[in-house]
Amino acid sequence: MTESPPREDLISPRLRNWLFLIATALLYMGPLLAGLSDYGWGVMPFFVVVFLVWLALMRPGLYPASGSGWTGRTWAALAGWAAVQVALVIFCFAVGRGVGGVLGALPALPLWLTLGLSTIAIPLARLFRPAPLTPEMEAFIDAATRELDEASRKLDEAAAAAPDAAAKTAPDATSDTAPEQDAGEAGSAPAQAKAKDKGDA
Repeated sequence: MTESPPREDLISPRLRNWLFLIATALLYMGPLLAGLSDYGWGVMPFFVVVFLVWLALMRPGLYPASGSGWTGRTWAALAGWAAVQVALVIFCFAVGRGVGGVLGALPALPLWLTLGLSTIAIPLARLFRPAPLTPEMEAFIDAATRELDEASRKLDEAAAAAPDAAAKTAPDATSDTAPEQDAGEAGSAPAQAKAKDKGDA
């Protein structure tokens, strides 16, 4: 039985990236609009849960596949990512409250709408997530990055060596004046000798 060829993606990579960005923007719009609607800080845990679910679905590589992979370093990394999500929620919520305070007009948006925007962003972001890079493309990007780093290092070395080379090739002021002083002393020596002879006479 022959395998059917893979179905071509109907969405271009560029459009997929834009849709993914829009879905991600909806995720952040939820706490921002909640803050703009002057909700209390007590609603933030709901958005933190939504953000953590988004992180779990969009970054599955953060979680080890086997039980032996759950080391202290893994827990520390997960705690760091969770702290980032909490900070993002606080930032968006604070920005919304700040904008509402400046405008002086707060929209009366229902809480379910703000939570719904962040929640609907999860399946949309999952649906329009850009395709992962192939191993060949990752190897190509790594090689190109190494070549760029090497070229940048050589340019830095050349720029650092340029002042030294200029100092070596520049004419020395003392060496230019030395022949002139020698010539002047050589020219004045006969005149001094003649003056001495006249004095003796």
